[in-house]
Amino acid sequence: MKKLFLFSLAFLAILSCSSEDDGGNVTDPIIGTWNTSGSFDDFIDEEETIPVTINFESTFTSSADGTGSRNLTISTNALGDEISNYDETYSYTWENTASNPDFNSTDQIYRITVTSDEGENSFLDYCTFSSNFMTVTSTTEDGVVIEWTKE
Repeated sequence: MKKLFLFSLAFLAILSCSSEDDGGNVTDPIIGTWNTSGSFDDFIDEEETIPVTINFESTFTSSADGTGSRNLTISTNALGDEISNYDETYSYTWENTASNPDFNSTDQIYRITVTSDEGENSFLDYCTFSSNFMTVTSTTEDGVVIEWTKE
């Protein structure tokens, strides 16, 4: 009788394990807050005689309901002085383009749509997540590549 009880207890313990316990992703990996920052050198004039350094920081937060917001800060420095500072926050909607997305796949494609006073702008963002889904490299249709880190 004691063996039957232990067997039943072990069987119930196995049944109580859900599919979420296997470590698989049950939500889209883009959901959350992501950060990036960096700088690059350019020129402020067409003759390329006045070099500038452009510093940027950006945070985007994507929610499970398909909405999000992004903050972008850019400062431009020339000859050791800051010549401009830009700070903008905007909202967007996002959707995973897969008809039946596999949230454990490190490759995902998203359609991002931004609506502003100038109208609606929609583009694809090709994302490759790291194996632990804590970093993502996004590539826009124009070939701009940015690496993001999850908070």
